[in-house]
Amino acid sequence: MRLFLPCFCLFLMCSYANGQTFSPTPEQTVQAEIGLELANEVYLYFENLTNDLLQLRWRRMEESIPSGWNVDLCDYGECYIGVPPSAYMKPAPPGIQPYLKLIVQPGVWPGSAWYWFRIYNAANQSEYQDVYFSLHTPGVTSVHTADKTTNLKVSPNPANHFLSIQNDDDRAKRFQFLDPLGNTRLQTTLVPGAALQIDVSAWPAGAYTLVAPPHRTPFIIVH
Repeated sequence: MRLFLPCFCLFLMCSYANGQTFSPTPEQTVQAEIGLELANEVYLYFENLTNDLLQLRWRRMEESIPSGWNVDLCDYGECYIGVPPSAYMKPAPPGIQPYLKLIVQPGVWPGSAWYWFRIYNAANQSEYQDVYFSLHTPGVTSVHTADKTTNLKVSPNPANHFLSIQNDDDRAKRFQFLDPLGNTRLQTTLVPGAALQIDVSAWPAGAYTLVAPPHRTPFIIVH
């Protein structure tokens, strides 16, 4: 029996064989202020750097959203209720930018949120890029994260070069930084009122956690 593939499939296989590259645009991290009591749409696009068909797969790595917020996701090809763990976008022809779109409904609850996604070339999943959404409502800055229980403040968030930790508590605080794989990156203690500035320019990009048991404060490093 002879097997005939549709022209579309032959084109898809040919483009995969030649390899593809892509780039998030306009930046790797989208920072957006979102309105209360609105359905806010926040886009992150991907530029096809070749002249071939491009298919991307995305995976949700980490998320942090305030209680009461509702977040749904659309990609190039499908809309979902909530934010699923992973999916493939439909193939995008040359000149079309596939995308991720978050539909964020914070209701009446102010706050800040972030998402970390890993985007793969569907033809070669060893090729991927990490992208981030950093969201905040009016009056709440996205570059300052505070754990109100431990009184440890992390800024900026996302961080690129330096990360500052401030202890506003009246007690010394011992804490550690966990990297995206859960490994301890640094462990130290801050006396009351003290601040520490850390050079994170050599730390891999991703979602980190400041742990002061039993509390955890998420933050992002981007390069």
